Amino acid sequence: MKMYKNFFSLKKVNLLVTLFAATIISIAIFHTYGATKNYFKAQDIERIKNDISELGYAIASSMQSAQMEKVSQFLAKSLEAHKEYEALSISIGAKIVLSTDKKLVGEIYKEGLHADKIDCCRVNEGLVFYSDFSYLKDGKEMVFNLIVDLNDGYLLSAEQEVKNLVVVFVLYFILIILVFLLFLYFLNIYPLIKLNRCIKNQECTPSDFIIKEHSSIYRNIIEKYNEITFLNKTLEEKVLQRTKELSKTNQLFKEAQKLTRIGNWEWNMGDNSIVWSDEIFTIFGAKAQEFVPTYDAFMNYVHTDDKDFVKNSINSAIENKKDYAINHRIVLPDGTQKVVYEKGRVEYDDAQAPLRMAGTVQDITERYKISKELEFQSKLLASVTDSIFVHDLDGNIIYVNEAAHKTRGYAKDELLGMKMQELDYHAEKNGDEVYRENLKNAKEQLEKENKAVVEVMHKTKDGKIIPIEMTCRMIEENDKNYIISVARDVSLLKAMNEKLQKLATTDKLTGIYNRHKFDEIFKAEIERVSRYGGLLSMIMTDIDYFKRVNDTYGHDVGDYVIKKIVDTIKRNIRHIDVFVRWGGEEFIILCPQTDSPSAAALAEKLRSAIEEVEFEKVGSVTCSFGVTSYEQKESENSFIKRLDGALYRAKDKGRNRVVVI
Repeated sequence: MKMYKNFFSLKKVNLLVTLFAATIISIAIFHTYGATKNYFKAQDIERIKNDISELGYAIASSMQSAQMEKVSQFLAKSLEAHKEYEALSISIGAKIVLSTDKKLVGEIYKEGLHADKIDCCRVNEGLVFYSDFSYLKDGKEMVFNLIVDLNDGYLLSAEQEVKNLVVVFVLYFILIILVFLLFLYFLNIYPLIKLNRCIKNQECTPSDFIIKEHSSIYRNIIEKYNEITFLNKTLEEKVLQRTKELSKTNQLFKEAQKLTRIGNWEWNMGDNSIVWSDEIFTIFGAKAQEFVPTYDAFMNYVHTDDKDFVKNSINSAIENKKDYAINHRIVLPDGTQKVVYEKGRVEYDDAQAPLRMAGTVQDITERYKISKELEFQSKLLASVTDSIFVHDLDGNIIYVNEAAHKTRGYAKDELLGMKMQELDYHAEKNGDEVYRENLKNAKEQLEKENKAVVEVMHKTKDGKIIPIEMTCRMIEENDKNYIISVARDVSLLKAMNEKLQKLATTDKLTGIYNRHKFDEIFKAEIERVSRYGGLLSMIMTDIDYFKRVNDTYGHDVGDYVIKKIVDTIKRNIRHIDVFVRWGGEEFIILCPQTDSPSAAALAEKLRSAIEEVEFEKVGSVTCSFGVTSYEQKESENSFIKRLDGALYRAKDKGRNRVVVI
């Protein structure tokens, strides 16, 4: 066996390796430090350039809209966020007009190093550089310089941090390389690399490892890998399914908002931004691509007369920490007005400061118009003095106007719980019978015409009976018939008619029937005896020398004499006899079912009674009487003429007597 000579001991080898490694590491330290320093400087330079560029464009946008206060805020926030800046200034021309260092404002800035020319070699203490930007003002292009004064202390600390970082990195490198890398590489690193390669290349086949544990780890990893692959596939399928369901739900939500004309919104109070759903854009007549919703933009849509109301409602909700719900008008870009129902809820942070507000907006224009029309119609119905009832055919009352319940002494809710049968009244019938008869009558009329007129009596809550004329119509709703009735109290009308009837049929002075009423009754009696037979007699009387009474004592005394004679006759005739003032001082008594002798006896009784009466101032007054009876088939005029002839004979024979023909 060939023997190999050992030239170096383990200690020497370790020493040589250590010295070699120390030399290599020392070289690496200096090289790494320089490269790392330049790398971080380059990174800082690139980052500073990007920050300055973004800041410059933001400032240019604000300066274009003349928002210098906002520019100052940008400079202050940027200085606060970047410790590497000592000061940030803006110069227009050679003059510094704005700076975070108030001492520099108004100073003349001599053009220095431009940001594009900065590299890692020029980043040192006392470095000041600028970058130029432009914006439009009144159609002219304006240029300003953003001047950056770097913080010397920050640069020095950054360089020191690089040094420290390199030292730490080198120490770890030495520790890992010298202690673990050589010793553990073949025992652990290499098998793991091999294991990683098999997994990475998806070579899921048995593989030999020197160490038993590595083989066990490999098998376990392969099993878990297969499980994860299966779960990942299942998860992807579920995610795809849930994504489809979510997309469908979102579409249904949009459709629901569109159908109900409800949109949702969210207002971030921090940046004053508002997020609208698609339906709100539709309600407001705006295009999502062209309109950016903000609080001020929203208020521009609110009707001028409603702005204060909307602002106060929102402010009250924020201050009182309560939800709000209001109706208000909006004006669309084309001038169209809409009415919306808006609800909002405020959310607060831990310090109870308002953070955001979320809510909904619903287009209720059509519903608002209908409600206003119904409100107007309701006012009209309430102002109608006639009573209005709506009830079903069973009599259940479902609507009454104000006049209906007030004139009957009921509260509206009381009347709505009642039936028409409870109001209908008849002296001899109950409410159900009266209602059935009235309903039958109304139906018969409605079959011929589109309305029916029925006269009924209603009983009020306090028991008063009032005559009612009801004009009815039939309506159908949801396959059920209802009757709508306008009920008019005809008490005054009936009283007036009775009064007119009395005036038309009675004598004003005496209160007995007049000649017009006599003609009506006389014709009826003539028709009765002509058709059915029977007896009919008449008595005509005249006050003797009545003109002498008027001429001597006056018409007042003459009226007194007439009324007293009428009272005397009324007390002595039957209730079936008809007493009529024929004219002036002449009177007729129509006696049904009476023959001539009986009528003559009555006339004599009356003559005697009048003769016995003592009249004030006048003394005694007498009357003449003529009596006759109806003869079959004679005319009315013949009957009257014969009666008049009998009276004439009584006067001709000396008055104060009865003559029968």
